[in-house]
Amino acid sequence: MKGYILYDKKGYERNSVFAENICSYAASRGVDIQVLIREELCPAMQDSRLVLTFKNGSAVDADFILNRCIDPMFAEFAERSGITLFNSAEVCRICNDKRLTHIYLAGSGIPMADSAFLNKYDLDYSPKSYPAVLKAPDGHGGSEVFFVRSKKELDSFSYTDRLIQTPCEKLGYDLRVYVMDGEILASVLRHSPNDFRSNFSLGGTAELYTLSQDQKDLVYKVIGAMPKGALYVGIDFIFDGDKMLLNEIEDIVGSRMLYTKTSIPVHELLTDCVINKMNKENSNGK
Repeated sequence: MKGYILYDKKGYERNSVFAENICSYAASRGVDIQVLIREELCPAMQDSRLVLTFKNGSAVDADFILNRCIDPMFAEFAERSGITLFNSAEVCRICNDKRLTHIYLAGSGIPMADSAFLNKYDLDYSPKSYPAVLKAPDGHGGSEVFFVRSKKELDSFSYTDRLIQTPCEKLGYDLRVYVMDGEILASVLRHSPNDFRSNFSLGGTAELYTLSQDQKDLVYKVIGAMPKGALYVGIDFIFDGDKMLLNEIEDIVGSRMLYTKTSIPVHELLTDCVINKMNKENSNGK
């Protein structure tokens, strides 16, 4: 069984220790996992077949890929070429577009903020009232989330694809729930006293959080409703008063907060899940 962990160049630079820990732990279990860099690959069609190759033309021999790269087209290609992907291509497509996430989960009984899902046809749109929260639908880490107070300010942004939301009552707080193989690993409450964005990467604080039973029930409702094939994700909630609203699902969820705040060996658990699922798949006859 041969597998890879896939990053783009910048992602690997930020996460090389995690990647190498995955590879090392897999080796201790007798499984070969190596690092793949997206920029070194070429998804191709040869003789009417999909073939993943390196840029030099040689084929990539892979039973599975642990995908840590945001590239929905590549994810779709990999699955259709016969490579098992963790997380699945559907998770990559849906969860890396905040608009699609909300559209996909609408009607499932999961509370979410009032939102408008916009693209190039909707550049004249203005919310009924300001302030509003503007998001690039494929943004990550809070770097493309803005508080806008007027139509003029809204129009100053160049985004064609936009998600515009009504602000929640409790700004500067959010809750990340880490989920692996359908089970809650841990929950972390993030807070920024100086910014409506609470992201840890933007200087917010983080502390472990104990979910109430009602909150756990809501998390498991999201788990049951989200796209299939989500092996390791982060489910983010914001607070409207005491009410939790689903904010987004992080497909390529980071683990720094877990390593900082807990003793959970994320790389070992994730590798074990991948190996166990591949063994089951192989025993059932792929």
